Amino acid sequence: DFHAKIFMMNLCAMFVHPIDEMVREEFCSSNERKHGQKINWTNAVSVTKNLLVSIFCKQKITQALQHLDDLVYRTREPIRLGRHVERNFHPPRKYYMNYKTL
Repeated sequence: DFHAKIFMMNLCAMFVHPIDEMVREEFCSSNERKHGQKINWTNAVSVTKNLLVSIFCKQKITQALQHLDDLVYRTREPIRLGRHVERNFHPPRKYYMNYKTL
């Protein structure tokens, strides 16, 4: 399972790298965008999983890669700097809820 996951992630990175460069160049050339953009890697990995069947079994490589490029390009995410929310850490309880006195 581990090696299959690494293989799939490498394929995804190889397929998506040109789209990632295109998105970055598009932001650098455009002055009307407020935030930079990056691709949604979670969505890209999900789409790649579904397209591996079309690529390896059905031999529809060009259509599958074109579909992947379109989906990844459409699902970009803005990069918003300074977006960090502190987590609320609760202090440890003195007793477990099952053993509290009534």
